[in-house]
Amino acid sequence: MFDFLWGGYDWARVSPPRKWPIPPFNNDWPSSLLVSQDGVAIDSVGYDLWWARAEYPMEGPSPRIAAGDDYLHEAAQANDPPSGTFYDPEGDGVRMESLGVHEHWNNPIDRQYSRDLGASEGIELIIGPRIAGRYVFYNNSAWDDNDPNATAADDNAIATDKQALLAGDTATFANYTSYSRGINGVMLDIASLAGTPTASDFAFRVGNDNNTDGWTVAPGPVSVTLRAGAGAGGSDRITIIWADNAIEKQWVEVTVLATANTGLGEDDVFYFGNAIGDTGNRADNTYVNASDRLGCRANPHNFLDPALIDDVYDFNRDKNVNAADRLIARANPTNFLNALKLISISADDGVVTYSFEDIVGEGTPVDGVHSGIDFGTGKWMSDGSFAGMNRCGRFATFTTLGTFTIPTGTLLKSILLSGTTGGRYKIMGGLNPDVSGSITATPKLVNTGWTTPASTITVSFSHRSDTAIDDITYVL
Repeated sequence: MFDFLWGGYDWARVSPPRKWPIPPFNNDWPSSLLVSQDGVAIDSVGYDLWWARAEYPMEGPSPRIAAGDDYLHEAAQANDPPSGTFYDPEGDGVRMESLGVHEHWNNPIDRQYSRDLGASEGIELIIGPRIAGRYVFYNNSAWDDNDPNATAADDNAIATDKQALLAGDTATFANYTSYSRGINGVMLDIASLAGTPTASDFAFRVGNDNNTDGWTVAPGPVSVTLRAGAGAGGSDRITIIWADNAIEKQWVEVTVLATANTGLGEDDVFYFGNAIGDTGNRADNTYVNASDRLGCRANPHNFLDPALIDDVYDFNRDKNVNAADRLIARANPTNFLNALKLISISADDGVVTYSFEDIVGEGTPVDGVHSGIDFGTGKWMSDGSFAGMNRCGRFATFTTLGTFTIPTGTLLKSILLSGTTGGRYKIMGGLNPDVSGSITATPKLVNTGWTTPASTITVSFSHRSDTAIDDITYVL
């Protein structure tokens, strides 16, 4: 087995892991395991991946060194090796047999070996369904012949300077468009697609803050269209179209569900945003104001000198930059109150949830550290069943607030709350804004939306004896 989940350089110096720019990862984590009964074959595939990676800038020495794969030649031809060495590990005068199959793929895009190309012997690389590309495009623009329907011409309208926002990233101008029709087209490529996806194989939400769990359901797409083999590296391309301006001035979360049609092993989630009229002239905000209009005036284009698809001043994507674009910016001003926010998406890796399952019995003290959470001594007790929750935590003393400590540098994500007589709650943590609201007899998952780590968490209830908590979730 070849662990290819993620990698970095110089682990002795604690180098952080790096995303891989090469296909099929396309600036995402490799998130892969290579499995084979042939140790030489699996090393050959791993070597090809590293060799392809060296096409792009990288830290440290390149794997492209002379004779770097000599050991594979030796192993595959151990019975007659290029070096002429007589390999006899048993010491019985009998040459070692070949240890496996070695060859290199045809190219780093198709990634095909002999058996992939129809031969009866050699390596066969079988790749499961995976996301091979995520794109936003300017549907119904001059770039796709002003056609609102899904066609092959939409490929020409892909925003080449934009990329999907993924978990663990903070948004920049590269993750949102300034298109006057909002987000009306998204594409994704799936390699080894299992079936024909429909709208039911996706979930869509919209919002404009870090608390994505609190976002609302997005307007449904007008169409979901499959073009077999039209994607990167021969993958299948899925085009999703919304009505013009149905999604604008906010973020859309696209979840590709792990279904029989997609064949994915787990859901894939990505984001694109829209800020109509913004030119990306500030790295710290997306405000649309006079600066954007002046930028349009200073960078005109017409049919003699058409704007390119990544021209930041062509808001309506008609290949011109003129008075129409200035009017678009003028009609869509934003400021700190209503501008698109440069959100940060928490990575799902390292999520810890504590549910009091290790505490048995009503009134049993919850003291010490449980799943990394320090409840102190004498502050909390358990309850077997309360207000719709099984196994939960309650204040151990007659007080309206309690505290617990999560590991330093971690971020409280959510807490499940419930009560029998209503009341109010407040969750406080360091420099983060307080989170408050009402409690009902139906368990309520409260997402903090916090972005700043805070160790000491304080929870207060207006009705101390009638409220409880469960499912404390924090992110490492």
